[in-house]
Amino acid sequence: MTIYSNPTARALAETLLWSKIDENSKPLDSNYTIEDFDEDSLNRLYIKFEKFKEQAIKLINEKIEEEYEDLEDFYLLSCPDDPVEHDFILTANRHGAYFFWDGDWMEGVDKILTDAAHSVGEINVYVGDDKQLYIL
Repeated sequence: MTIYSNPTARALAETLLWSKIDENSKPLDSNYTIEDFDEDSLNRLYIKFEKFKEQAIKLINEKIEEEYEDLEDFYLLSCPDDPVEHDFILTANRHGAYFFWDGDWMEGVDKILTDAAHSVGEINVYVGDDKQLYIL
């Protein structure tokens, strides 16, 4: 399976395309698709997300009684209609849609998720001379 067919990578990239604009102030998703991303960039994005998940689930398990193996398990129980990839991108890029501001999370977990997303840094996209999308 290539990174382009990975559902998590697709969700992350689609959120970036939706939330970022090009040099003409148009949303990237009006002119680009996930296939326009450089493969190495998508791999790095996926790795950032995996690091966020590892850090978040470790801290959640330390703070609450129940044990979760994966952040998606916890997320589906808490917020089933809102994909974690979408909130991760918006939170990491400080779009004001932080896990903390969502209001759906138990006290303390909202801050853990926000801090874990912020720890990976902002995720920026640029269009290369070759018209491919790259993630910084």
